[in-house]
Amino acid sequence: MDEYTAEYEKTKGETDQVTGKLTNLTEKSEAFQNLMAQTNSFFGKIKTEMDKVGLKNKKLDDENIQLQKKSENSSISIFEMVEEVNLPFVK
Repeated sequence: MDEYTAEYEKTKGETDQVTGKLTNLTEKSEAFQNLMAQTNSFFGKIKTEMDKVGLKNKKLDDENIQLQKKSENSSISIFEMVEEVNLPFVK
């Protein structure tokens, strides 16, 4: 009987040890899952902000192109006006 009691105690000790390790790993896994959820939320917010900035940049690029066209058109108009003013004197 003493053999079985000793074997039981040994097995019970090993079981308790493995159970303790499992509990520790479970806690670490839950902490990791919480950290991942926070990280995903953070990166989701960053992506949203980057999308907003991208849209603003596109609008600014479009506005810049329009302003460049207006500037070119203004320059052309000014040159045409100067030519009109100078042409009568050329005759």
